[in-house]
Amino acid sequence: MDFISLKCKTCDNKPIRQCNSCLKCYLCDNCTQLHIKCHEEQESECIFGKIRIKLPEDKIKQLKNSIKKTIETIEKYKKEIITEGLKALNQIQNKMRSSFEYLDMMIADYNKLIGLKIFEEKDYIRAEEIIKTDLVFDYPMLLDAEVDFIKVHKIQKPQCKSQKFNKTYTLQGHTGIVKSISFSNDDHYLVSGSSDKTIVVWDLIEKRQEAIFIGHTDQVLSVTITYDNQLIISGSDDKTVRVWNLNSKCQDMIFEGFRSSVNTVAVTHDNKFVISGSTDKSIKVWNLIEKNLEYEFKGHTSNVNRIIITADDQYVISGSSDNSIILWNMLGKYQEDIIEYHPSGVNFISMIYNNQCLSICDNKFIVWSLDEKKLILELPFYSAFALSQDEKTLITCSDNRTILQVWDIKEKYIQGELQGHLKEIKCVTISKDNQFAVTGSSDSTVKVWNLSSRQQIANFKGHLKEVRTVVITNDNQFVISGSEDLTIKVWNLQSKILEKEFTGHANFINAIAISSDNKFIVSGSSDKTIKVWNLYEKQKEINLLGHNDTVVCIAISNDNQYIVTGSREKTIRVWNLSKKKIIRALKGYFSSILNISIASDNRTIVFSTEDKSVRIWKIGGGRSEQIICNLDNFKSRSFLNTAENKVYFTNGIGLVQLNLGTNELKQKMILHPEIEKIFKDNHHLYPQLLPKASIIA
Repeated sequence: MDFISLKCKTCDNKPIRQCNSCLKCYLCDNCTQLHIKCHEEQESECIFGKIRIKLPEDKIKQLKNSIKKTIETIEKYKKEIITEGLKALNQIQNKMRSSFEYLDMMIADYNKLIGLKIFEEKDYIRAEEIIKTDLVFDYPMLLDAEVDFIKVHKIQKPQCKSQKFNKTYTLQGHTGIVKSISFSNDDHYLVSGSSDKTIVVWDLIEKRQEAIFIGHTDQVLSVTITYDNQLIISGSDDKTVRVWNLNSKCQDMIFEGFRSSVNTVAVTHDNKFVISGSTDKSIKVWNLIEKNLEYEFKGHTSNVNRIIITADDQYVISGSSDNSIILWNMLGKYQEDIIEYHPSGVNFISMIYNNQCLSICDNKFIVWSLDEKKLILELPFYSAFALSQDEKTLITCSDNRTILQVWDIKEKYIQGELQGHLKEIKCVTISKDNQFAVTGSSDSTVKVWNLSSRQQIANFKGHLKEVRTVVITNDNQFVISGSEDLTIKVWNLQSKILEKEFTGHANFINAIAISSDNKFIVSGSSDKTIKVWNLYEKQKEINLLGHNDTVVCIAISNDNQYIVTGSREKTIRVWNLSKKKIIRALKGYFSSILNISIASDNRTIVFSTEDKSVRIWKIGGGRSEQIICNLDNFKSRSFLNTAENKVYFTNGIGLVQLNLGTNELKQKMILHPEIEKIFKDNHHLYPQLLPKASIIA
């Protein structure tokens, strides 16, 4: 009897799972969905599992005999290895001895210069060369008899290195969001890929644009540079990987064959292979020498978002939206292991110290051991809710959505927690004088907290459903809340009673803003309308119509001249409050709006969108003037200090400040001591994980 042929029951492709509800039913990835539909039509149970095959007795006997014979062959070969190994060991020991003698001579030669203060001409020239160059050794090739054990190079130190962390400056040229960046090995060049379909090479020493590569027909999602700084590799939404020559400034080759976007590209340290990951679930290995597809790894069941390669080029590590990381053996061309610690899709992977790997999903920061394949550290992301006007206090929440953390930004620690809500907290605001925090929750209550003592000072009950939005008047007299029960309630903070209830919206109330003179309340609803209410006269002033979808956020300028509203229809509208009419609509090129605010100049609008970016726009201007984004697309939340014209934003890892006047970007704090330590020991993480500002012309 022949061995069972492992073929998909439907298409004869290689199967990856079996249906335990059917007899000997092996299925490939593509046919699995068809098989599920068959069971659904028959209304029968469908349970999948790993492929398991029971061998007959005669085959078991043959297998045992074959294994016995194979083991004997292996043992014989082991003896041959010992014989040859002893010979090789002797050669390596001799090589090591001579190499150490040579290296000790080099050290002694350098030590002679350390004690000198007055230099002869030849020593002076050597000293200048040492100051301006770095010594770099090739990896020692112990087992290659024809390769010198020691290969050393001197490379020019980049002039920009000394000022790299001391001063920020703007590189301006893209006309779309920067989606990916990569530094050359000598830090001389930065390469950026953008949604404007171009790749730009920047000279970091001269602080200028060196070259622009045009060829992709859709946005560029990923870029990297070979370790010899000769080639740039890019992956795009146009379903291609392209290779560009940095010296000749032209396209060298194009790799095709993807069914969807190429999200990530990486290159091996020997500059021979490019590894690409795609939305089509595939990982492809491309040969840069032969200019063809070498092989393909299959195993992920959703988008491949990130790929890295270990320093020895032994493993490819891939992160996917299927909540897993897979280790692929490059030499053996097979799946080595799978890491499944992630509760959601993996967006980022990086090697850090001690052969540990850092991975990030939508709500977790995870460190695990590559050697032992075990979890070392798991930390939640913090969702930022509110920032005080004095820039001293940040309010966040993490896994437990009923508890808030109150951070001291200057000292970088959690002062205390706000506990009391029974269900998820949906909205938070801080009073202008930074004394109070107001929270609204799915438990239908509104609570007021003293920020100094972190104690609850009021608990307003009356809403029948989830509270979606809260504000507090500038004089701390009233708290206003909007709810899924279609009402807006005005609470008297002094007497702790319900002052007034406004009704009129036909759907959930998502956003409320109050004018600086405390006269007008403006509300936005899922009924697509904006309503203006007179708080003094306790009546509705007017309906503002124009949005074609849910209104999710509202801001009012300090001079009470403008109302700005954002909607799920991907539109921002600017209204004149006194004339009660629309004066401008900004639409058509960004994702749905999440939150919005107006700076103290009453002209600058800051808003965040579902594409996980923060944008800055001038009333009366055209496109966004600035876009702040994280290259790995973690959600960013923005807060505008209207007094100082500074934008603060966080992506769950840290808090960053952008000065609107100088365009200077500053890191304010990392939201975990453990993460901050990892960042300090791995400086390459700063440009990869903290948000970037893209200046749009």
